[in-house]
Amino acid sequence: MKKYLVLLSALFLLFNINTVFAKAEKVTICYKKHTMSIAEPALPAHLKNGATVGACEDNDDDMDDDVGNPTTTGPVIVVVVDANGNPSTVGTQITINFTVLTTITISKIPAAVFALFKAEQIALIPEDALEGLTVEQFVFIRPTAFIGFTEKQVVKLAKKHFEVITASQLAGFSIKAIAKISGEKLGKIKPKACIGLSVEQVAAIDVDAVKELTATQLSYITYTAIRGFSVQQFQNLQLETLAGLTTSNVAGLSKDIYADMGEDILTLLGTTVVSSLDLEDLTLVIFSLDFKKISMTTIYQYLPTTWIINPLNGKIKFPKGKLALPKFKLKKGESIVVSLPEGIPDLNVALTLNKDETTPQETLVTVINQTLASLNFANFTVAQEDGLITVKGTGDAKDVELSLLPDEDGVEQVDDSEPAGLTIDDEGKYVLTTLEGIRFTLIPAPRKTAYFNNIGLKVRVKKKGEVRLEIQKLNRVVSAVFSPFIIKAPAGTPQGVSFNEDGTMLTVVFEDGMMQTAYPTVMDRDIMVLARNLLADAFQYGEYKFLANGKIHFIYRGLLIESSPTFDIQVGYTSTRLRPTINLVKVAEEADLVSEDGERQLFKLRVIGKPSDL
Repeated sequence: MKKYLVLLSALFLLFNINTVFAKAEKVTICYKKHTMSIAEPALPAHLKNGATVGACEDNDDDMDDDVGNPTTTGPVIVVVVDANGNPSTVGTQITINFTVLTTITISKIPAAVFALFKAEQIALIPEDALEGLTVEQFVFIRPTAFIGFTEKQVVKLAKKHFEVITASQLAGFSIKAIAKISGEKLGKIKPKACIGLSVEQVAAIDVDAVKELTATQLSYITYTAIRGFSVQQFQNLQLETLAGLTTSNVAGLSKDIYADMGEDILTLLGTTVVSSLDLEDLTLVIFSLDFKKISMTTIYQYLPTTWIINPLNGKIKFPKGKLALPKFKLKKGESIVVSLPEGIPDLNVALTLNKDETTPQETLVTVINQTLASLNFANFTVAQEDGLITVKGTGDAKDVELSLLPDEDGVEQVDDSEPAGLTIDDEGKYVLTTLEGIRFTLIPAPRKTAYFNNIGLKVRVKKKGEVRLEIQKLNRVVSAVFSPFIIKAPAGTPQGVSFNEDGTMLTVVFEDGMMQTAYPTVMDRDIMVLARNLLADAFQYGEYKFLANGKIHFIYRGLLIESSPTFDIQVGYTSTRLRPTINLVKVAEEADLVSEDGERQLFKLRVIGKPSDL
C-alpha cells in the first residue's frame, strides 16, 4: 500500500466529509510533523500509516500546530481579553505570573486564555495551585502543552479533570506523568480518550493502577499501544476488563504475554474473537504462543479449517496469504551507535505445536537453514541475533558473510505448487521460498550492529534498508544502501570509512579485517513519494521503483528515467518547512529533494528508455 496516497485520499475525504462523519468525534493527530484533526473512524488507517495521536511538537514557525496567539515561554505574560474572556487585541489586560499562582488566582483566569499557555509555562505552576483549576479551564489547554505537566502536578489534578480529558491531551502527557496517574483517576478517563495512549505510555501505567481500567477503555487502546503492557500489568487487569480485548487490538499484545498465559489467553478471548481475526493477526497470535504450554487439541478449537496441523509432529501448515510474525525484541545496548527499525519480524518463532521438552522446537530459522541445504547452499548458516539476519559461510565460503533485513511487508505463505528457491526480484532484493512454502523478502543491510561500535559512525537503519550514516571524522552525513556481502579486506587496509575517487561507493572496514561496501540512496523513500505527490504535475509521474543498488527508476511524460542519488545530505540547507519538495536544479540532468527538516540531497537524472523497459 502506498501510504501517502492513503494520506492524500484521507485529506480529500476531510474536505468532502459526509453527514455521518460530520457528527463523529474529532481526534488530533501528528503526521510527518503536521497537526491534523480527523474524524475518529478514520483514525486506525492513519495510525497504520505512521501517524501518532496528539498534536505535533510545538513549532512557532509551523502554522498548523499553533492555536490562538502563541505567547513567549516566559514565567510572566500579559494577555488581552475581551468582555467574554477570550484572547483579543482590544480589551482588558491580564498579567499572569505562573510561578506564584494559587488555587484562588488560577481559578480567576478566563478559561479561553489557557489555550495560549505553553508546556514550559504549565510546568512553572505550583502543584498546589492546580487544586483550583476548573474543568472549563482544563479543556482549553492545548495537547502540546501537556508535556509540561510534572509528576507532582499530575498527582494534584482531580478526577473531574480526567473525566473530560481528550485523546489528544492524554497523548501529550510525559511517560513520568502517566506513571503518577492513580487507578481511581485512570478509571475516570473516557474510553474514547484511551485512543491517545502510546505504547510507551501504556508501559508506564502503574501496575496497581491498571486494576481500575475498564473493558470499554481497554477496547479503545490501539493495536500499537497495547503492546506496551507487561506481563505483570496484564496479570493485574480485572477479569471483566479483559473482555475489552477486540479483534482490532488483541494481536498487538506482546509475545511475552501470550507465552506466559498459554491456553488461558485463548480461553479468555473465546472462539468468536480468535476465529474472527484476519490471517495476518491470527498468525501473529499463534506464533506468539509458547507451544510447550499449549495442546494441539486446544489449538484446533480456535483455528479455521483451512489451517492444517500434522498430528504426528505438530507442524503447522498455513493457508495461502500474507503472514504477520511477532516483532523482534531489540536488545538495548547491543550497539551504542546503531539504531534499527521497529517491526523487524522475529524468525526465531517455532513452527511446531509440541509439548515435548526434550525435542528442540523447529523455528523459522531452522526451516531456512534446511531450505538452504536443499538448494546446495549447505555451507551457509543463517542466524538472527540482533534483528538483522546474519548468513555465515563455512568451508570454501568461510570468508564470506551476508547481512540482510527481513521485510516486514514481505512474509507470506505461498501455494503448494511453488518450489523452494532463492531468487532476486526486479528491485534486487532476495526472495527465499522455504520447504514449508513460507516466502521471505530480504533486504541488503549493514553488518551486525556490534561491529560498528568502534568505526566512528552513527548509524540509523530504516525499514526498507535506507541507512543514514553520520561520519564524525569527515563531518559528513550520507544516505546509503549496503551490499549484503561482507568479505575479507585486503591486507593492511585500515579500519574505518573511505570513499572511492568518484564518490559513488563507500567502504567500511571493520576491526576484524572484514569489509562491506555501500552506495548512495535516497534519504527517505516516504519523503520522496510525498514530495512527488505534491508536485503540480504529479499525474505525469509513474510509481517509483527503488532498486537495491540505491538507484530509482520511474516514468515521467512517457520516458523511463533513472535517478541516481548522491551520498551527501546537506543538513540545515533551509529552515524547517511544512512539506518536502522536489526541485529541478538542471533541466534533464539534476534535481534535489528537500525534506521538512530542511535537509537537501541531490540526484543525477538520465533517460534510459521507454515505459515498456521498466
